[in-house]
Amino acid sequence: MANLLDPSTFKLYRGTLDQSSRIPKFAHGRLLLDHLVDRFPYFDRETWAKAISKGLLFVEGNQAHAAQKLERGQLLTYKMPPVVEPPADLNWSVAAEDQWYLVADKPGNLLVHRMGKSYTSNLVYQVRNAGNPSWTRADPAHRLDRETSGLVLFAKTKLALAAILNLFESRQITKQYVAVVAPVPGCKVPKEGEQGLIDLPLGRTEDPLRGQIQAVGVPGARAALTHWVWGPEVARGRFQVNLGLETGRTHQIRVHLAEQGWPLVGDKLYGGPAAVRQALHARRLAFEHPFTGTAVSYEAPLPDDWRGLWEGEGK
Repeated sequence: MANLLDPSTFKLYRGTLDQSSRIPKFAHGRLLLDHLVDRFPYFDRETWAKAISKGLLFVEGNQAHAAQKLERGQLLTYKMPPVVEPPADLNWSVAAEDQWYLVADKPGNLLVHRMGKSYTSNLVYQVRNAGNPSWTRADPAHRLDRETSGLVLFAKTKLALAAILNLFESRQITKQYVAVVAPVPGCKVPKEGEQGLIDLPLGRTEDPLRGQIQAVGVPGARAALTHWVWGPEVARGRFQVNLGLETGRTHQIRVHLAEQGWPLVGDKLYGGPAAVRQALHARRLAFEHPFTGTAVSYEAPLPDDWRGLWEGEGK
């Protein structure tokens, strides 16, 4: 089967990308440069001043100047200079949709939200701008790690987003994943069909070598519950595990499995063996539809690169 992470599928953006936003009420009467520095702090004052002097900022289609006073509702446009985005797999697809929601099937090398220079190579941008049709107001109701493939639920309206977020918060959405793990020597390796619950609170902490990570039992840790069912051995020392989440903490599956001595294949942060990407796939979402009252269930097949993750370990 085709490897979706083959470099030939990567799409790089080379060119000018316009970023636009409306001037909010609180910025009415402010100087353009002051607004840019406060509202978009990823650039410092000097960088924004240079961008203005180079003619890259426009207000209502007219070239802006640093001392320009803004008015509520004006369209501010930044014509970004040419950039090359990091490699990403843009082969996402629509798994299902109705008038309220869109379910995207995300490949395993694609951010959900923009990060760094990934201006267009993220799922939110793709859904809002590159679909056929595009859903310009769609918002993701949850997220997946860049290297995790599978289902991401988008709401098409703010009302639909509020309704689905309420279901997530009240744990009324079933989230099921499939993973491939590599048990470390000396840990317990369950038998196929054996199941259990990992109940370990998780919180954010700073690690001297790995930077910011999630860890068990740190100050401010919040409840985290992961159900697991042990599956077959898919390669020597590699086992498939089916997982269900009651909570949705950052890196929950990755940390919980690593704590048992079962790190994900390809998990660079929590001790898994090397692979093209981490072997984690969001396979199923199910819930009672907040607007129709019917039970809905969405599933994503395992991606084409799945077996290659451990067969081509380290490549």
